[in-house]
Amino acid sequence: MYVHFAPPCGTSSRARLIQRRGRWSPPIIRTDQYPDGIPSLSGSLLARVESANKLYAVTGELVRWCVAHDTYFSIENPGRSFMWKTRPFEALEQEFALYEVFFHHCHFGSARRKLTELLHNVPQLNALEAFCLNDHTHEPWGQSPDGSWRTAEGTAYPWQLCRAIAVKITQQLQSGGIACAPPVFALQAASG
Repeated sequence: MYVHFAPPCGTSSRARLIQRRGRWSPPIIRTDQYPDGIPSLSGSLLARVESANKLYAVTGELVRWCVAHDTYFSIENPGRSFMWKTRPFEALEQEFALYEVFFHHCHFGSARRKLTELLHNVPQLNALEAFCLNDHTHEPWGQSPDGSWRTAEGTAYPWQLCRAIAVKITQQLQSGGIACAPPVFALQAASG
């Protein structure tokens, strides 16, 4: 009845565009002009971009299957990800009338102000749109003292976001006449 896709955003992250002095910066492999990969790529970087593009194409085919079989779906990636500009996703947006919803993770309990986009066919998910009012502090981005990138720490969905998505999917299914017993937290959210 519902499928959620969350392709890895490693090769499509705009964080690669942030150049740092005195520290290693990941190579730029996609740009606004070349969202499917810059022409000069070679070796392992080319292989990674091609692999990600294949995954994006497979996601597009699965979305087409969902549409053909009246199945709800959502696709998640950072709001500014190059993924949304790749050929497979541009084709989906031209082919179907889909919804887009944007939200910051800190609105759903995260310590980071991560902008996320969902591309979907679930009208109830539009209610998730929520932007940070900048009335609280956020944990920093960038490189942590151990050398890892903090973007990796923002890949897990906050529990409040998981609950909100589950509630909206349950409500969508129920509005379509599908009898389902929602979890207790969904009942509490719907009555509040």
